[in-house]
Amino acid sequence: MHNFVLGVRALSAPSGLSISSINMRHTLSWLPLQEQCDTTVLYSVQYQGDFERLVLNGSWLSAVGCQRMSLCRCELSTELGSDSDYNLRVRGHCGHVLSPWQQLAPPFNRIHTLLLEPILKLDVLGDSLLVSIIDIPPICSVRLSLWRTGHEDQVLEREVRAEQVLFDSVLLLEGEEYCVRAHSELPSGARSSPTAPQCVSIPGPEGSWQKPLTVASTVLLTVGLLCTLLWFIIHSQPQTCLTFFHKEALPHWLVEWDAQPVPPQEQPSEQVDILRVVPETSLPSAVALL
Repeated sequence: MHNFVLGVRALSAPSGLSISSINMRHTLSWLPLQEQCDTTVLYSVQYQGDFERLVLNGSWLSAVGCQRMSLCRCELSTELGSDSDYNLRVRGHCGHVLSPWQQLAPPFNRIHTLLLEPILKLDVLGDSLLVSIIDIPPICSVRLSLWRTGHEDQVLEREVRAEQVLFDSVLLLEGEEYCVRAHSELPSGARSSPTAPQCVSIPGPEGSWQKPLTVASTVLLTVGLLCTLLWFIIHSQPQTCLTFFHKEALPHWLVEWDAQPVPPQEQPSEQVDILRVVPETSLPSAVALL
């Protein structure tokens, strides 16, 4: 149904405002307007925190990336950057016609976000354990619990914000199995459910020399085979080689062609210049004649 204000068609305010917050990612959504519009209905979102409400005389800020858009949702994880109560509102645009603002009730505080279990990946590096934490939520920390199988009463806890944590050989015993469990925490104290324990074994002392021994054995075996082959080639008799390498006979047409006599070709005669040597005793007479 259309609304008319002073003879000008007006839009109804958007309805069904709700916010979803999972792992500190906050998304405001609403229902699309059902009224007819000559163009695509667009929406704009604004927010107001404690600072805007108390210091800036109740002013509102426009959410970046959520102005005059056709989508019915707005991602506000960056804008809602403190643990305070935020007022959120949205309105529609039909050309130059604007709807009234519709405000979310009650205000939203990010401390109520739903934290999911962190995702862990364990890798054994020699006698150390590398724990990778995938996709840590913003401003969250992860509390890791490490214990040796059979010694669940001796748990080592570590609060981290990095994506990778290394437990080195100072804390771990070779040949033992260790388990890791984790949960996410907010500064407000909210936390996720703990993950299921993941367990890995740290290689024992025998594991440190098995790999080098395997590599060394492979190298020695390869060198021995090469030396044996080289000795066989050098010291083997021709008759022995013939037992492995057979000489194939030439085709009969090639034998007949090779047996035909080749006519001798005439060699070109070389031109020889005769050089006359004049004795030294005849040089004065030759000069006198001149």
